Amino acid sequence: MKNWLPRLVSKAPFTVHTKLVGAFFAIAALLIVFGLVVMQVLSGMNRRSEDLSRLRRKVAAFRQLQRDTIAQLYIATSALLSPQERELENALRQLNEYRYDLERLQFVTKNEVELFGKINAEHERLNQLIVQVLELTRRRDFARAEALRSQTPPLADSLERLTNEMVNRAEADMEARVDESHRAYLTSRWVVIGFAVGSIGLAILLGYAVSTSLVQPITLMDSRLKQIASGDFSKRVDVPNRDELGTLADNLNRMSNELKSLYQQIETASRHKSDFLASMSHELRTPLNAIIGYSEMLTEEAEDRNQKDLIPDLQKIRASGKHLLVLINDILDLSKIEAGMIELSPESFDVAGLIEEVVDMVQPLIAKNANVLAINRPDDLGSMYADVTKVRQILFNLLSNACKFTEQGTITLDATRQEPGGGARLSLTVRDTGIGMTPEQMGLLFQPFWQADAQTRRYGGTGLGLAITRQFCSVMGGEIRVASAPGQGTTFTVTLPCSAAARPGEALLPADTGRRARSA
Repeated sequence: MKNWLPRLVSKAPFTVHTKLVGAFFAIAALLIVFGLVVMQVLSGMNRRSEDLSRLRRKVAAFRQLQRDTIAQLYIATSALLSPQERELENALRQLNEYRYDLERLQFVTKNEVELFGKINAEHERLNQLIVQVLELTRRRDFARAEALRSQTPPLADSLERLTNEMVNRAEADMEARVDESHRAYLTSRWVVIGFAVGSIGLAILLGYAVSTSLVQPITLMDSRLKQIASGDFSKRVDVPNRDELGTLADNLNRMSNELKSLYQQIETASRHKSDFLASMSHELRTPLNAIIGYSEMLTEEAEDRNQKDLIPDLQKIRASGKHLLVLINDILDLSKIEAGMIELSPESFDVAGLIEEVVDMVQPLIAKNANVLAINRPDDLGSMYADVTKVRQILFNLLSNACKFTEQGTITLDATRQEPGGGARLSLTVRDTGIGMTPEQMGLLFQPFWQADAQTRRYGGTGLGLAITRQFCSVMGGEIRVASAPGQGTTFTVTLPCSAAARPGEALLPADTGRRARSA
């Protein structure tokens, strides 16, 4: 269930370019909406800040009006207590200024109209009362003036109470607005945080869905290509995409099927070839052995009859026959390896004796190019339980290869016996001072029928000796390593266990021998 969104994006019938552009615009739209929300929140905060500023000015104006009211009531009360015309006129003038300040007050709201009406009414009554007291005082009617002065304290108290109520209402309104602004700020903050987290989450989810819908098919196809490269054509890659990746997956499956069919044809042809070469073993070797045998007999007969002019030609026939037999044996050995027919017949033998035998076999090749062979080995190499024929062929191949590519140089054979914890092992190292190889040539060295370049082809051979040597080493549980540099010679090192896994009468048929030979 967790991959439903990537699968939904994968199944969308749009191109990869359209999906990427759509994801980009979706994320851009989220950013735009987030910006609009932030701007709206900031606008609301600015509006509330202006309202609070206006309320503060209103409260300040109301308090000033309150102070002016108290001061004017004090002046009016003082004037009425000592009814002098001059004091009364001053009180009346102060009340008229108060009315002017009250009329130009700008912060009166609809809820305060009634209260201000009462203040105006009480102020008007007080103003009229002082006017009447002033008139009566001018006419020296002190008795009636005194009667009107008794009405002044209730009016002053009422006007002061209404003014205080006006200020208290304004202050309460401001406190309510402050609390409301604080609550709005908290709400706006959580809205912005929530929208930001939501936008980031949606952007991450969208990016994950789009990237997964693109990367997962590529990963599956990469894995499938690796399987195809290893020779496994049995699986298919299934992707839900309805875009270029889906088309690519279909083409990959189609290519896999075609490669499987082609590979089967190649395997069939290779098997037929190996079977043919393996079955032709006696047919090819029998006439060659006859040619070699008859050439040897004719050579002996020519020597007995003192027909020396025939001996060089007969020796050439014998040498050519043996050379052809060596080439055919190499091809037959490789065909057996590819067909999985190679067998091991282990037996106990003396390692030093085997080395001397191979050295005797390779002496003509050493002398041919005027080389010198140096042998370094301990006095007692002990015995070895392995297939003596294949060990002999491994060493002969290495020495003959060194002789072939070295002229008037030195070939060194180092033989040592190692006793690691896993069992005794024989190490054979062949070094020459010949033409050497580049790293690229060493990478292709063990491939069948491979020869480095035109310069090495002039030395002859089939290019099978080292390929067969590596396969023999692998079958017997050993390994072969090579180190070389152009113009500085080459060093081959073979390491073989001194005790084979099989016992007399048992045959080793490695299942992967043919596959390794094909990949070499």
